Amino acid sequence: MKGTTDGAVPDMVAVSKGLTGGLVPLSAVLMNDGDFDAVFGAPGKAKVQGSTFGGNRLAMQCGLIVLELVESGRLVENAAAMGELIAMQLAQRFGPRLSVHGKGLALSLTPSAATDKRMSDIWLDLIDGGVLAMPNSASPDSLRLSPPLIFGMNEVELLMDRLDEALQP
Repeated sequence: MKGTTDGAVPDMVAVSKGLTGGLVPLSAVLMNDGDFDAVFGAPGKAKVQGSTFGGNRLAMQCGLIVLELVESGRLVENAAAMGELIAMQLAQRFGPRLSVHGKGLALSLTPSAATDKRMSDIWLDLIDGGVLAMPNSASPDSLRLSPPLIFGMNEVELLMDRLDEALQP
């Protein structure tokens, strides 16, 4: 596993939802070989746990296809690049009126005191303009953006245009 920005590497990571593109339920726990061996014993000898829905061949095949699409489409790299582009364009177009937090395409937008509109109004204007966003439950004065990994330059420009419209007094 790759480390985080501070160099820390998690012992285990649980993943789900997107593994099959939402088609069928599937989850997995990712860990390195050392942690696997410590948890499950001898190398390559996982303990078997039964489950009513475990071993679903359809779910596993969907998961493998999604992972292949993520890898072949370089979607993780795209998310990082588009997130940087969004942050750069927000700074250029809106200056101190909006700040962006987050990484990749998991972003949160916060208006400054210089912005004349409430976040709830900005949110509703974005929805009216075809941009899906939602209030950030961890910070009610901000909006959460989490576009799909295939988000491209055209969509970034559309987002900027809709934000420009939404920020108008």
